[in-house]
Amino acid sequence: MPGPRGGRCNVSTLRSTAFTRDSHACRNVAKAPSPWGRSGRCPASRALQSMKNTEPLTLEDCIFGALTNHFLTTLYSEARYVESLRNKAPNEKVLREMLLEFRVWRTLGETGKSRILPELLDVSRELQHNLSGSLAAKDSWAVAFERTSLWGQPMKGSNRYKSFASGLTKALWFSGGHRSPLFDTFTCRALRIAQHDRASQAKAFYQIHEDHEFEELRKQLQLHLDSSCKGWEPIAERLIDKALLIRGVEATKYSATRFHYRSTLKGYRDTFGAGLGFSTLARELVQLIRKSKYAPILENEDKS
Repeated sequence: MPGPRGGRCNVSTLRSTAFTRDSHACRNVAKAPSPWGRSGRCPASRALQSMKNTEPLTLEDCIFGALTNHFLTTLYSEARYVESLRNKAPNEKVLREMLLEFRVWRTLGETGKSRILPELLDVSRELQHNLSGSLAAKDSWAVAFERTSLWGQPMKGSNRYKSFASGLTKALWFSGGHRSPLFDTFTCRALRIAQHDRASQAKAFYQIHEDHEFEELRKQLQLHLDSSCKGWEPIAERLIDKALLIRGVEATKYSATRFHYRSTLKGYRDTFGAGLGFSTLARELVQLIRKSKYAPILENEDKS
């Protein structure tokens, strides 16, 4: 990773901390809480025992959890994925590892597995070009989904293919095609998008971000993160993506996934709350978010 930046949020002392891989996340060998995989699943009995607090999470809770998790997953794997997949010749092993970690490799069909590596950067550049031009977000993504429509698993008894929409948004982000949150079941649920086919949901997801001027907020958050963090380089859209993930999990009431995430958030507070300056930084980021047109999306507190 690039060298440290000046600022208040100094995490360089943790850069030497050892992380080892478990099934789909990482665990600090000093037994700090492990960050979540994209699904965050764990056995129901352990999740229910670990956290039974059902009070609504505040926006600050979500941003703190997102910030801490982003720090851990950046050190563990994501910085390496970005470095490799934004090169002129993406590494096949790293690409597969990323798709496996995000649990979307299984949604690729044989056609997709043979075409994703040689075509990924072309699709990524095309999407980047369309998003920066006059096309609306939903139309830019429609082009990408149409071009990769044969990448998913074939449907049984049909000549149609299942959508690779979720996996594509991840692959294209890591290869530099867009600067928005990643689309999946939980982030879609956070925006309360109606149940349609996955590609239609994804197009609606990114159009909502455009309509709420996400790019303006992203730039403001990135400037603040750049000036505040030392020892790592947080990425604003991944921070918001993880906050949306938390909101989406919160919408799955009484599930083992929800209890597990809350248990992990409590562990983050206990371990990282004060020493790294993340609590202070989270409050500052919340202030910026609340001044933006994107705020209503994240101020999605469950009052029931």
